[in-house]
Amino acid sequence: MIQELDRKNEFALVSLIRDAIDGVGKAIAPSTAETYRVLFNRLNATDKLPEDAKSRNTYYLWRAAYVYGLATEARLVLTARDKAVFGSNAWSEAMDKLEKLKSGLDRYPPDQQRVHRKRSINRALPSADELV
Repeated sequence: MIQELDRKNEFALVSLIRDAIDGVGKAIAPSTAETYRVLFNRLNATDKLPEDAKSRNTYYLWRAAYVYGLATEARLVLTARDKAVFGSNAWSEAMDKLEKLKSGLDRYPPDQQRVHRKRSINRALPSADELV
C-alpha cells in the first residue's frame, strides 16, 4: 500500500515538473545559455534570489537565469531518477531533489509567453486617464 502511494506521488510530481520545464531554454542562443548557467551558479553560491535584484531589468535577468538553471537541474535529476531502481537510495535522493526543485519552480514559474513581464510593464505604464 505504501509503495502504491509512493508511486502515485512520484508520478504526480514527475508529471508536474516535466510539464513545468517543457520548452524552457529550448529557443535560446548558446551564449545566453552560458550566461544563464554562470549567473545561476553565482546566485546559488551567494544565496540570492531574483527578488534581491536592485532594478527591474536585473530582476528579469536573474529570474530567467534562475528558471533556466532550475529546469536544467530538473532535467538532470529526472534522468537520474529514470535510471534509479524504485525505492533505492538513488531514487530517494532524486525524489528529494525534485521536491526542492518543485518549490523553486512554484515560486518562479517558467514564463515562455512572457505573461508576467507584460503584466508588470502594463502596471508601470500610465493609463489613458492619467495622460489626459
